[in-house]
Amino acid sequence: MYQPFLRLSAVAVLVAILGACSSSRNIADNQVNAPISDGGEEDTGTSPGLDGGGGGGVTTPPAAQPWSGVKKPVEVVRDKYGIVHIFAATYPDAAYVVGYEQARDRMLQMDLNRRQAQGKLAAVFGEKRKQQDAQSINLGWEWAARQLLERAKKERPDLYLVLQAYSAGVTQYIDDAWGGKNGLSVPPGFRAGELNYRPDPWQPLDTLAIGKLITFGLSARLEIEIAVTLGSDLLPKKLAEDFLLFEPGEKEYAVQGIPQTSAWKSTVPGVNSNASDGPRRIIPVREIEAAFDAVQSFTRGMLLNPFHLGGSNNWVVSGAHTSNGSPMICNDPHLTYGNPPPWWMMHVKTTEDPVPVDTLGFSFPGSGLVLLGHTRGMAWAGTVVGGDVMDLRREKLSADKKRAIFSNGDEVLEERSYKIRIRKNPQGPYEDFTEEDFTYKVVPRHGPILDGERTSIPTGLLLDGADAVSIQWTGLSVEDGTPMSFFDLGFGNNCRDFYKSVSGFGAGAQNFLCADKEGNIGYFARALYPLRQKLDPDNPPWKVLPGDGYDWVGWFPNDKVPQAFNPTAGFVATANQDPWGTTEDNNPLNDELYLGALYDPGFREWRANTEIRRMIQEKKPVTPEFMMGLQNDTYSRIAARLVPLLIADFEAASTDPEIKAAQDNPQVQAAVRLLKSWDFRHEVGQVEPTIFSVWMAFMTNLTVRPHFSGLTQLYDQAASIEPSFPIKVILKAAENLPFPNKTNFWDLPNTPNKVETRQLQMVTTLIPALAWLETRFKSADISTWKWGEYHKAIFNNPGTATMNLDPIPAPGTIGTLNVAMWPLQGADKNKGEPPQDLRVGAGPSFRSLTYWENGKPKMKAIMPAGQVLDPASKYYKNFHQDWANGKHFDVPYEKEEVDANKDPSLSYTLQPFTK
Repeated sequence: MYQPFLRLSAVAVLVAILGACSSSRNIADNQVNAPISDGGEEDTGTSPGLDGGGGGGVTTPPAAQPWSGVKKPVEVVRDKYGIVHIFAATYPDAAYVVGYEQARDRMLQMDLNRRQAQGKLAAVFGEKRKQQDAQSINLGWEWAARQLLERAKKERPDLYLVLQAYSAGVTQYIDDAWGGKNGLSVPPGFRAGELNYRPDPWQPLDTLAIGKLITFGLSARLEIEIAVTLGSDLLPKKLAEDFLLFEPGEKEYAVQGIPQTSAWKSTVPGVNSNASDGPRRIIPVREIEAAFDAVQSFTRGMLLNPFHLGGSNNWVVSGAHTSNGSPMICNDPHLTYGNPPPWWMMHVKTTEDPVPVDTLGFSFPGSGLVLLGHTRGMAWAGTVVGGDVMDLRREKLSADKKRAIFSNGDEVLEERSYKIRIRKNPQGPYEDFTEEDFTYKVVPRHGPILDGERTSIPTGLLLDGADAVSIQWTGLSVEDGTPMSFFDLGFGNNCRDFYKSVSGFGAGAQNFLCADKEGNIGYFARALYPLRQKLDPDNPPWKVLPGDGYDWVGWFPNDKVPQAFNPTAGFVATANQDPWGTTEDNNPLNDELYLGALYDPGFREWRANTEIRRMIQEKKPVTPEFMMGLQNDTYSRIAARLVPLLIADFEAASTDPEIKAAQDNPQVQAAVRLLKSWDFRHEVGQVEPTIFSVWMAFMTNLTVRPHFSGLTQLYDQAASIEPSFPIKVILKAAENLPFPNKTNFWDLPNTPNKVETRQLQMVTTLIPALAWLETRFKSADISTWKWGEYHKAIFNNPGTATMNLDPIPAPGTIGTLNVAMWPLQGADKNKGEPPQDLRVGAGPSFRSLTYWENGKPKMKAIMPAGQVLDPASKYYKNFHQDWANGKHFDVPYEKEEVDANKDPSLSYTLQPFTK
């Protein structure tokens, strides 16, 4: 793989490193430094020379100051959207400025994210974050980041140099802001009366640790694996199998069929299942409730909270089918909403590197790299694959708890020790703290042993006779090359470069798409996928496994991973669904290759594939307007399948008095008339989505939940964290499709003298749904039940409520391309009702479209909130309303475009300084 900066002379590298590190300070693990004094000899040589203005709301800085940390002048242009464009000679110079500008705009976000990744939140928030720090440390993110940092030093000094330059830039901003230099002051969130502390200097380790935090959330959902394990163990086997359906709700894939495998298989043959129909274990209800409370506490505690994704979309269409003959590529990754948003837009262009960079796109604050975006000749996009890259295991330990016991020989456990610092008073002095030791053990062949006592992970309920539960995740492997791949993507010029760059991608399993100026399109579902010693239907890898006999013995070869290059279909779309159809028969384990089992149900993939395929079949050119419209599409395939059945059942004759009462109810009749003419879209001004969604929640909860008898907590967990489970069940039941064990979900087990039917359940549940809506909206006038009044997106700040944004009406719903997830269950779960307010916490974190026009790349994009986390800045929430309205803006890229859209008051040239 090409390493750009290895060609710099030894002297140039040494000078650049010294410049980049001039203001860095070493910090021991989990230590909290007292604030560095303002002024004095230490600070006089560390201020950048700025010619022009700074970030949001700052005044014009003074004349050039000593030592800037760059070797040649760097032009920094902030455009009218708040996006920073950096024109530098070399990447290290550009990285220094990226660090400074990213910190200027998002220092609070960056600092809290690195603290979460390394277990340092209690040093700011006090005792209430101690448990969260323990679990962050316990999951191994900081340890894995250290291993990756050492690898980068040895194998990729080009990347390490950029990380150091970026870190120096961030640290320089901290020095300037807290020193009151260059017109800067302490940013919002850190001030007296807020969190009231000064961030520690930035280190390359911080950047890599944030990467581990993010990729952990994008790799798997720990709470789902725990819930699936408990459900499979505690429910009767037949009910568990009929509820936990692996088959997709819509059979649409990114590629058709798995690659030719010849003699290679992903595992040795499994064994046949001999499990009885009864539950494997009996656990008191109180313990189950405590376990689920703990799981919810774990996910709620995530500041970045990548776990509640709700899905992501991307698609690419060949130029053979577009209006201008250029490939077009779309991306809208779905992450947690907040203020600030997860992304920061940036553009870096260099002129003197062996391979110059000219990359524009979206960066996670703290990473310093464009993670999704385009170069001059190539564009790429990503969504989560959903591959099974994480295993929990029940470990047997020796009596002294120092060894793990295996049939092929015991292993001595490793110990990793940390100190958790706890601020005595979250509003008091930052340096006034106590410390607690935290040590966790590691099974060398597997991974960390989870500490159920000091974290909120309910390991005690998962032991089932074992002594400990360990976690193995590809991101903890020293072979994870994720930052290297993202770094190399910035130098790519075509899809061939794209494939080389992502071939070493390790954690955060992504459906990568590419398009290039030459007209190529491609797809690569890349990650480190474990080759497992055994796949066993009695102990499948989506549950907690036995510790012995289920090891990882290697990785999938790249040619066995789902991929395509210039496919004959003329397009590829992904939406977190099964990429190649191995779950179509509801058995993920009976194919030659096992990639995963718990995928998105496929409703979004169906819509994208159907619409793009329709355009191609009808020979209609795909336009930018079509692509952007599809990103904002709110058509619900779920509603399109359920509503006609509801109408048919409502209009069908019946002698059942309950059904007839519903059919004669004037309010029910009015609701059915509206649904009958509905286009199945979920727009904020419509009332039909409100009626349908509340009815679907009542109908599903009152039909499926009773089958869980004394274990309704299992259903409630699924309906809250992954509503696609019960929705797939109710769709299958409504369409009279057979379940593996023929469970009749319509017939309620708690009414032994009555046989309920689909007509009874679907029609009669309209009555409580409409009555609930009348109470919720305080009106019997159906026209007032607007979707946007009920269904709103929330954008809160994790550090201070003063920067929470007002909730905004949210289009879309579960399973629409413009997705907006919500839990089916409300607070009073026994009534079957949904939440009183649908507060949507995750969805499209940005939308982008990229193509080429006259040989030049063009990006149209939008994201919520704004670039700058400062209410005084005009870029604080400048994108917000346009994002809510589904609009895109043209992102400047060519130098003349950037200059034409320049904000002169906030643009400058950074000059080098030689002592």
